[in-house]
Amino acid sequence: MFVSLTARRRAFRLLWPSVFMLCLLGAALAHPLGNFTINHFARINAGADQAQIRYVVDLAEIPTFQELQKADLNQDGTFAAAEQQTYLAQVTANYLAGLTLTADGAPVSLQLELQTAIATLVCSAARPRSPSNFRRP
Repeated sequence: MFVSLTARRRAFRLLWPSVFMLCLLGAALAHPLGNFTINHFARINAGADQAQIRYVVDLAEIPTFQELQKADLNQDGTFAAAEQQTYLAQVTANYLAGLTLTADGAPVSLQLELQTAIATLVCSAARPRSPSNFRRP
């Protein structure tokens, strides 16, 4: 089947804006708040015998690049397992120091259960004195 050059040009002119908009939409969905953002999420699960805090830090592209430069201790351009563990120990301690949990007005010590390279911390508190001790704000 033969399609004239004029018809192809018309189709291209009609489709090009749609393709362009779809490309922009894909870029916007990558980090909707921008390439410089650092997003924090904390979820608290309170139970009868413990409370658990899941704390997630989501770094956009530029903060991730900056943190990788800090974590590359020998400045060789690679992120070795030993460097990753050292970096995680440092940042985990900083984030953990900023988390507080109280039961009946008294602070409860948090124990680190899990840390991952994607900056997810899972902390839990010791057993409360009664099931009603842990309350959501």
